[in-house]
Amino acid sequence: MSLHISSFLKRHQLDNQGEMNSNDSIRKMVKEYPAEYEVALDIKALILDAYQIEIPLEEVEYLTVLLVSLKKEKPTGRIGIVVAAHGNSTATSMVQVVKQLFGSDNLVAVDMPVEMKPRVALEEIINAVEQVNNGSGVILLVDMGSLGTFSEEIHRRTGILVRTVDMVTTALVLEVARKTELLDTDLDRLFHSLKNFSGYGNNLNQEPEQEVPQANQSLKKAIVAICASGQGTAQRMKDIIEKYLAEVGEKELEVLPISIVEMAAVLKKLQTNYQLIAVTGIVDPKIGVRYIPMELLFSGEAKSILQELVLDAEDIFEPVVLDDQQSWEICQDYLRTNFTFINAEKVMEPFWAFTQKLTEVFLGGLTNQAFTINMIMHLGGMVERIVRQDCLTVPEDQRSDYNLERFQQVKEIAKIVEEALLIKIPPEELYYLVQILNNTLETEVK
Repeated sequence: MSLHISSFLKRHQLDNQGEMNSNDSIRKMVKEYPAEYEVALDIKALILDAYQIEIPLEEVEYLTVLLVSLKKEKPTGRIGIVVAAHGNSTATSMVQVVKQLFGSDNLVAVDMPVEMKPRVALEEIINAVEQVNNGSGVILLVDMGSLGTFSEEIHRRTGILVRTVDMVTTALVLEVARKTELLDTDLDRLFHSLKNFSGYGNNLNQEPEQEVPQANQSLKKAIVAICASGQGTAQRMKDIIEKYLAEVGEKELEVLPISIVEMAAVLKKLQTNYQLIAVTGIVDPKIGVRYIPMELLFSGEAKSILQELVLDAEDIFEPVVLDDQQSWEICQDYLRTNFTFINAEKVMEPFWAFTQKLTEVFLGGLTNQAFTINMIMHLGGMVERIVRQDCLTVPEDQRSDYNLERFQQVKEIAKIVEEALLIKIPPEELYYLVQILNNTLETEVK
């Protein structure tokens, strides 16, 4: 819904209305859903009030159709249970005990022998989730490591809502099986109720564990997001990180976008004022904290890593390996979502061609998806700034770089973008394209 409204506003801004064509079937559906039509009219009024844009009747009818399509039937059936654990029969043993005691038939075991790769385990867990799903979602009980990082991808691939609880024990499986016998049990309520479960033993007199003091605890925690300019892409990384952290109730941690220009000096200053717990972006500055590659962030793989990190838990993850198609989709989605004055479908071809030419000339043709993604995301911000006549600036003592051979080479290759989009890239913007390239070349050499 939000994407559709955003698209309409952009079309209106560009005088490219692409008006919806109504038909008898749409009008009939609108008449059958008066409540949804009233909501669509409310949306029309809100847009008129906020943007002074009049939505045509056909667009209101289409909004009604979208609202109808978003209606979900109430889930039926019990919550499914999948138990996944390392070892040849660890999960199977726990599930067998529960089945014998309760006679439950809504749970499945997935054993992960030591030699099994996480991606293979993921496929088996997906099969198990689909097997036990009855429309009310699935609770995934795992022991540790990569098994606890799969819920987002399972949901993306199957559409099934999954909640993950780690440190699984036989007692925990028994408790979950007992609670899922109630048909009105809600997945989220069940998930939150398990956070304080500590078994069935009598431990009321047990002393709470003392927290171990951490170094620099008095300093505010922060994560650094690095891009070429410290603006466009770094700001988007900041938004993504803050969204992920908000989901686990983390609102105090600060995300600091910075540029690779004078990065070392900036980081040194930040380390005196903040307790840096992670760095993400186009380069690992090697400052002794967790580095999360940028492509993990935009592919969604970093969500569980960040959430576990702020909860002071060590997470094990496989580095994501993207192919050209996945990189293209990540970039196109980013461009489509974050910019007003560029057409993602139109600019992707020249952006991709420019990046591949740089790869051919400077990287020996070796595939580097992180470089491709970062460069294309930066190009999107660059074109938007050029259209708005609000280009980046370069420190005066760095402008001598304009005369360097590499700068001139990139300037020549950039004609791919200039000629396709009928724009002129100023030297200030070319400077940051070269910085991204320089950073990648330094990383490759190391």
